[in-house]
Amino acid sequence: MKSISKKKKYADVLVEMLRTTPLSKIRIKELCEHCGTDRQNFYYYFKDKYELIAWVFQLDIFRSVKISGGAINIKQVTALYTIINERSYAYLKLLSDNSQNSLCSYITDQSQTVLRKMFKDVGYDEFNTRVAASIMINGWLGTTISWLRGEIKLSTEDISRMQYNIIPDIIKNNIGNVDFSDSIKNLD
Repeated sequence: MKSISKKKKYADVLVEMLRTTPLSKIRIKELCEHCGTDRQNFYYYFKDKYELIAWVFQLDIFRSVKISGGAINIKQVTALYTIINERSYAYLKLLSDNSQNSLCSYITDQSQTVLRKMFKDVGYDEFNTRVAASIMINGWLGTTISWLRGEIKLSTEDISRMQYNIIPDIIKNNIGNVDFSDSIKNLD
């Protein structure tokens, strides 16, 4: 439990630093100073700031799943968009970063793995699997970034509903009832 609280401290401080500091200017040294730890302690938990950023996103997903009662459904999507909106100053910076180890790269890699398996399991060939996964991931990322920038003027509930409604049934049927309770029980 202690390691989770230390990791959360790094996550909270990073998100807070993003209020005033561009991601490219955040250094591990300053992050550690704000946390009252040293670099060695940080590197015990994370290999770099990009791994911490991925963990921030994972934590927010788990928080949204916990709000929804442990499943991926419209309530979870709305909870995730609520969290993203509450931290819009951070997520706009994190999702706009195009560096090699960016949050977008992490989301793309993780989503590609899951989506490609799902599409392949129902008979999509390799090419159509790759294209379908790419359309979904890039569509979600692009829409979310545009929404955070104010280019898409929708409430949190409306963007959540629209995003949820365009998820193909194949994904809703395969992911819709995933039980995350074991993953999220220790994140309080």
